[in-house]
Amino acid sequence: MQRIEANEATNYDWGILARYTRQGYFRESRIKEIQHPATPFLQFNLTKNIKQFTIQVTQNCNLRCKYCTYDGNYNYQRIHSNKIMTLGIMKKCVDFIMARSSGIAEISLGFYGGEPLLEIENIKKCVDYVKETYRGRSVRYVMTTNELFLMMKILISCLKTGLMCPLVLMGQGLSMIRIVFFRTAQARLTR
Repeated sequence: MQRIEANEATNYDWGILARYTRQGYFRESRIKEIQHPATPFLQFNLTKNIKQFTIQVTQNCNLRCKYCTYDGNYNYQRIHSNKIMTLGIMKKCVDFIMARSSGIAEISLGFYGGEPLLEIENIKKCVDYVKETYRGRSVRYVMTTNELFLMMKILISCLKTGLMCPLVLMGQGLSMIRIVFFRTAQARLTR
């Protein structure tokens, strides 16, 4: 190209230029179409072969961890809000995936948030809906949770039996916080 631009090109240079031009190398965009290798299977996969589906039941969370994707420190991410998904919309999500997973023996239905346990009653009702409406379908239920509500339920049960339960929580920005529960169900925070 340098010799051509400097008007010092040989016939050989012009021949190479002509060959590359025929092959489309000097077009503004020589790419005519980009297609993913799975594109021919998309229609089937999206209509009969959906294996897993995750429902975001709430954007709220009981914690505000500084390292969380949704804490507002990351570009192009939503932030925590009080938005919740109604049971009616959850059922429509279930109907959507069930209609599009007929080729799958077992599907995975996930619940996500924020903290999905904030909406545990609707999650239970949604699972009941799946079991009642889609009998004979094999569904695995999964949930992404910080487990704080689960731990508290267990701790309360332990306290009622008189069992002391030291719990150590560690995380980014925390040196170490120890919550010690006494038989009287009072808590003391120490660092």
